[in-house]
Amino acid sequence: MVACDFASTAIPTLHLGALDMSFQAYLDNIFAKTGKTPENFKSLATQAGVFKPDMKAGELLAWLKREHALGQGHAMAVWAVFKSEGWVRSRK
Repeated sequence: MVACDFASTAIPTLHLGALDMSFQAYLDNIFAKTGKTPENFKSLATQAGVFKPDMKAGELLAWLKREHALGQGHAMAVWAVFKSEGWVRSRK
């Protein structure tokens, strides 16, 4: 299971073992580029009518790319936080 720590920093830290540093770099770069955290993107997606707990990754990725000029890797990092936080349901 992936853990996310919102308490220690404004930018969430996902704990992925050996991948911690590279994943955190993605989140840091997203914040540097947009000034937004994954939680901010969730709020904005909700306001835009894009967010649904049963949404597919492609729906969020398309919106992040179109509205916030994120690339595929950065958009996927935001999606990973959405999944790890339980904001979206994992598909089986």
